[in-house]
Parts: sequence; C-alpha cells; structure tokens
Amino acid sequence: QERIDSERINYEKKIDTEKQKWENTLIRTQNSTIKGQDGESYLFNQLNLLFPKAEIEDTHKIPHRGDFIMREKDFIMMVENKNYSKNVQKSEVYKFYIDIDNPSNKDLQCAVFTSLHTGICNKSDYEFEVRNGIPILFLHNVQNDMQSIKLSVKFFKLILSQKDLDLSNKEIVGSMKIIGLSMKRNYTKQRNKLDKYHSEQTKLLSEQEAYTEELFKLFNTKY
Repeated sequence: QERIDSERINYEKKIDTEKQKWENTLIRTQNSTIKGQDGESYLFNQLNLLFPKAEIEDTHKIPHRGDFIMREKDFIMMVENKNYSKNVQKSEVYKFYIDIDNPSNKDLQCAVFTSLHTGICNKSDYEFEVRNGIPILFLHNVQNDMQSIKLSVKFFKLILSQKDLDLSNKEIVGSMKIIGLSMKRNYTKQRNKLDKYHSEQTKLLSEQEAYTEELFKLFNTKY
C-alpha cells in the first residue's frame, strides 16, 4: 500500500508539472505582449546569425527607434518586427511611418518592416517605398525565409552605393519597385530549385548507402 501511495503521489506531481507547462504555453500564445517579446528574441538571435560582423542593438524600449538597429560599418538600418497570427494592420504601418519621420532617426539609411508569420495589410511581400528620403522594404512570413532579410540588406546597399540616385524621383522609385519584386520572385525560384535538388541528392545518397550496406552483407563484413 505504501508503494502504491508513493507511486500515486509521484504520478500526481508529474501531472501537475505537465499541466503547469501546458498552461504557461497557453498563456504565452494568448498574451500578445509576451508573444511579441518571444518574436523579438527570436529575430534578435536570427539577425546576429545572419550578420555576424554587424552590431545588432535591441531598441524596442526606445521610442521611435523600432525593435532593432543594425550597424555594419557605415550601414545603419532600422528593423520593425511583428509577431502576429493575423495580417499586420494598417495602424501598425502608420506607426512605423511616424517613427521613420521622427527627427531622432536622421542617422538611419534604410528600414525594413518584417512580419514573422503573416502578411502586412495593403503591402506586397518585398514592397519597396521611400519615406522621408529613407528606402523601406516590407517583408512577409520571414520566419520561413530569413534569407529575405539578407537579400534586403544587399538591395539597400546597392541603392545606397549610388551617390547620385534621386529617391524623390517617382519614376525611379516605381522602376525600383518592379525590379525589387522581380529580384524577390527570382530568389524564391532559386531557393525552391535548390531545396528540390538537395532533397533529390539526399535521397540518392541514402539509396547509395543502402546498396553499399547490402554489398558488405554479401561478404559477411560489418559495414
């Protein structure tokens, strides 16, 4: 009876522990503030992995400075990130514009607005804009494609390297929008083909290993 009671107590403790874990997970999923913090931590780590030579500053507690500021030599970019389960609303985009226009952001050279899991209302994926002389890109579902941020940085650096480029010229900006979207589509096609190639090669390697193992068995040799 003592053994049974002891087992029952241990079992109940395990149930309570698992229940607490489940409740904590549920709370984090439902609480938008906590969920946002999780998204910020995730993106902060990813940015450091993508740009190991850059300085990534967490600025989400500094008014009008976005969530992060990325500095790499003379390159300065602001990152605004959203971790929503639905498309990011227009009001959030409007707040982003206000931040870009703020005088405290005169040091910025470019900015990117990212949504981890969803789209952004009234904005295409990789949509290019110029706000207050600052080039901007909007990126959808970046958790599934972190390399799109790296592609954006390359795009910005190319633009910023053109000293005589007039970003107030609507015709130039319009052409850049089209080119930017084409770059994104082409990159996606390349990535899909590489993923397919990798999958096919991995399958062939597995088959080759199986054939080699069968060959060793014929000679009663350990593979």
